[in-house]
Amino acid sequence: MDSKVIILIALASIASGCADTGGGTGISIKELNVEPSQISADSTAVVNFEAVNNGNLAGEVNTGSNGTEIMTNYCSDIFKIEDFRSSATKPSSNENQYKLETGDRLRLTWMLDQNKPGEIPLQGYPCDLKFQLPFNYSVKAYKQIQVKQDREADGSPNLGSDISEGPLSIDMEVIGSTSNQRDTVLKRDNASIYLTAHNTDDEDSSFRGLIKIQNISISSSGKIQVNKDCGEKGSVDLASGKEKIYRCQIKHDEFDTPSIRGEVEAEINYTFVKDLGSKSIQVKYNG
Repeated sequence: MDSKVIILIALASIASGCADTGGGTGISIKELNVEPSQISADSTAVVNFEAVNNGNLAGEVNTGSNGTEIMTNYCSDIFKIEDFRSSATKPSSNENQYKLETGDRLRLTWMLDQNKPGEIPLQGYPCDLKFQLPFNYSVKAYKQIQVKQDREADGSPNLGSDISEGPLSIDMEVIGSTSNQRDTVLKRDNASIYLTAHNTDDEDSSFRGLIKIQNISISSSGKIQVNKDCGEKGSVDLASGKEKIYRCQIKHDEFDTPSIRGEVEAEINYTFVKDLGSKSIQVKYNG
């Protein structure tokens, strides 16, 4: 009786070991391959994946059950995940979640078995294994703001601001002020902070991918207050180069001094989803 042979021809759309974010920063994919390229019926194929955090930001990777947050399609009508193993430079108490500091590596291995190895049609089966890497980040920014009685009132000429780096940038701008001084509001003004969250992905960026904003948190200190979430509580998806603007109204306590100052801090938790492309597998039948 003729034997049945299943041939897996891996046509990689990602060059082996070269699918990184560019410029030596961000997340680099060191390995993504399927082995072996040819297996017999009732045998298995193994997918090996390795990523390293080459950036300056720590992040968290959620692999999902059986790694399905990374390998998002494995043609479940053809294959089943017989075994899944994960490890990282620093061990995790949760095998589905790893925190990667700068230089840390993540290794994943899937063992794929055929669902019905005895029922391969003459034309075979095509399958595109699809991969992504969701990396959980947070970005923080702060800005000092002052409120003056009027334009002539004494105030500070030096107001500080800062922002952390990453795929998502934050810009905070005071809008609606009649003061001629930056980041300064007059007591009579009805002013707001416009917080712009921007996906920095472009052709020259070292960060390439979709950003999913999970939540935003705003806090203030001193006698100046803003809304904790700027009235926005839902998640937001930002494609390459897109932005989301949050409007946060500025309020302040009553005061009789020439001016008051306070700090506004913003933090956005988000997921940066790096598209890793696919590997095409052709399951063939040899009679």
